[in-house]
Amino acid sequence: MSDIAGSNGASTSGSGETTQPQLPLFYKTLVPLDSTKHAKLRRKAGANYAFARGSNLAPLLAVEFSVAQKHYPIVFARSAPYLPMALLGYEQGKNVFVDAEGNWQQGKYVPAYMRRYPFSLVPTTQDTNQLALCVDETNTVLEEGPDSVLFEGRDLSDAGKKIMSFCQEFHRHLMATQELGKLLNELGLLQESSLRIQSSGRTSELKGFMIVSEQKLGQLSDDDMLKLRPRGQIGVLYAHLMSLGSGQSVALQNRGLPEIA
Repeated sequence: MSDIAGSNGASTSGSGETTQPQLPLFYKTLVPLDSTKHAKLRRKAGANYAFARGSNLAPLLAVEFSVAQKHYPIVFARSAPYLPMALLGYEQGKNVFVDAEGNWQQGKYVPAYMRRYPFSLVPTTQDTNQLALCVDETNTVLEEGPDSVLFEGRDLSDAGKKIMSFCQEFHRHLMATQELGKLLNELGLLQESSLRIQSSGRTSELKGFMIVSEQKLGQLSDDDMLKLRPRGQIGVLYAHLMSLGSGQSVALQNRGLPEIA
């Protein structure tokens, strides 16, 4: 795991700034968590996912497949690093699992990516593995308050340490998930696909993603299959394939059963 440095739980480069990569989904800013600037911040009571209402996709970690496949179709991005995503709706910009108040549909799995927001670990320079715990300051998930704040003096509080630990675990599994995507591409297992949705007598098509070819998976040589076995990736792939039959995700919204093409 990459080192996490800084007495207040956040690392900076020599210039006092973090390296700003292209911002990930939902994030509008990413600044290092600071014991002075963010001293009074805490999470608002109750989870609120209003920030995710405008996206029909959520990045997934490979370790989440076994649970997520029961609730959502799982697909892969069609460009490197070929990250997996949960399909949250068949209309661009519409997450059918978040209501007007920002509540996630009861009983449905909430991806770790959503639970991590508005925090993230960000490299402090492009040349090192040192990471800084950062926050999206535009978020509506945090508020200022007298208790359960993120810092005790210059150090992270218990609440802050839990966030740091979660982000560290997320980062560790993200690296493993990126390695899986790279391997699937190298083995030629990913193929472009689409979803055909029939609703009210009309047929529409959702494109722009990849799935694992079950046929190619079954034709892998023993040597290539061994490349997938060490970290349990074979089970992960079959969870992905099982998810493609999970029409329950949109059937919940009475949109009809999708057909994978």
